[in-house]
Amino acid sequence: MILINTFLFILITIYCGVLIWLIFGNLKSYKNRANARYRPVSVIISIRNGEDALPDLIQDLLSQDYKGEYEVILVDDDSDDDTANIIKEISKQDNHFIFQSSSKGKSSLQFKKRALDAGIEIAKHEWLLFSDVDCRLPSSWITGMASYFQPDNDYVIGHSNVKMGNKILNIFQSLDFFLLLVSARGAANLHCALACTGQNQAYRKSLYVNVGGFIRIKDQLQGDDSLFMNICKKWGKARIIFADDSKCHVYSRKEKKWLPLLIQRLRWSGDANVMWNVNLGFYVILCGFFLLHFKLMILFFFSIFNYQLFLLLATYLLIKFIFEFSLYIVGCQYLQNSTNFFKFLIWYFIHIPYVAIIGIASFFHKKIEWKGRKINYSN
Repeated sequence: MILINTFLFILITIYCGVLIWLIFGNLKSYKNRANARYRPVSVIISIRNGEDALPDLIQDLLSQDYKGEYEVILVDDDSDDDTANIIKEISKQDNHFIFQSSSKGKSSLQFKKRALDAGIEIAKHEWLLFSDVDCRLPSSWITGMASYFQPDNDYVIGHSNVKMGNKILNIFQSLDFFLLLVSARGAANLHCALACTGQNQAYRKSLYVNVGGFIRIKDQLQGDDSLFMNICKKWGKARIIFADDSKCHVYSRKEKKWLPLLIQRLRWSGDANVMWNVNLGFYVILCGFFLLHFKLMILFFFSIFNYQLFLLLATYLLIKFIFEFSLYIVGCQYLQNSTNFFKFLIWYFIHIPYVAIIGIASFFHKKIEWKGRKINYSN
């Protein structure tokens, strides 16, 4: 028991140290300079079976207030529905829109990465801006993100929200995603970017070419965001910043059931399992993060019949809560989010078993399908 306590003490100390580091990072902000001109932008969105969400996305893109030159490349990723026809129709009506097929991407790539590669291949402009078909984009999205396309920046991490509701599932999804991006913001502000989201990000086309595109992660189910960003940092020496401006924040879809959310996070954790190859330090942090929550779960089961262990568990949970809530408060302040103590408590107690379960399940990520398709590892 002394050994377990010592190990937990080390893990919680390191974990709180990382949280303090992220809190400090969130107290800083990237000082954006006013653009002297509007830079040309290529918006690229990969779409697989998106006929239901595509009309809303197109309407959002039609409503953009950007005064500079831009193009919107919508890539049909081998859809089985009417996605391709919808894209072709809007491309006839508005010359900002361009239809592209994922089949035009590099044959060594699969799924979303091949679709994105196809879009990047025909992009006319240096700055590439990305989102997903099921995201809602404010009319100021391109304008807001483009304000960060400064000469000394290479990669821009955009913020994405899940609108808060009253159902436990939605409370958890919203706060969990928010805290992931608050952590991403803190690390980026300390010039040590660790993660981002494909729902809202931008980078230079020349950077993509210089690092060899997605070739280093061609066998990953996804990896077009955090893994690729770390590749750009390691091999492209990219300068990465976080976009605070609320004008360019996007909204992701709310999941209606737990299973789709868990499968989504399992796909993400599969990428985390190979992070060691591109960012060993971040991989060690992720492993320690999993071990801490896994050990807390074990301690919970043992503490049911042991009062001393229960007090020990309560102490660790209190310490963990104080630092996580502090990060939440600081993140809300800088990302203009409202705080809610009760909803944070709901997230907090679900989050511990959630991390333990996802961490264990991540070792089976190769069995996960993405929109009806599985990775072919023979390529």
